Amino acid sequence: MDIVSIKEIFSTSSVYRILNYRGIKDPTTSFIWQPLCPSNISIFNWLPLRKKLHTKDRLSRNGIQVEPTCPLCSSEAETRDHLFLHCSFTRNGWDRMLAFASLVPFSLSYRPWECRSQDSRRVKLLKFKAIMIWR
Repeated sequence: MDIVSIKEIFSTSSVYRILNYRGIKDPTTSFIWQPLCPSNISIFNWLPLRKKLHTKDRLSRNGIQVEPTCPLCSSEAETRDHLFLHCSFTRNGWDRMLAFASLVPFSLSYRPWECRSQDSRRVKLLKFKAIMIWR
């Protein structure tokens, strides 16, 4: 079987579904693994929800010497929650983006992302903004 036919049969979301077939349904599944969403964006958005993104606090805990300060605001240590939710630079970006899209701002927690966010516009904006913050 060549690479082309493997790509036609398998996708990131199909492998995820296979791995979780008999397990408990994860509430983030429908949020993260949406049809028509590029797999690199789905994978990226899965990482912070699972606390697997290589933020400076995680790198430091793993023995890698890094400057712990957030590069966006230079005021606090870079953690997942700080980078995506509490950083003044990031928060301003979230507020402006949500206002532009006429969406109500979310609470400062990952919980709404995981369970409640079913509005497709909000989901797409959250995913896009998260990847833009990281880049």
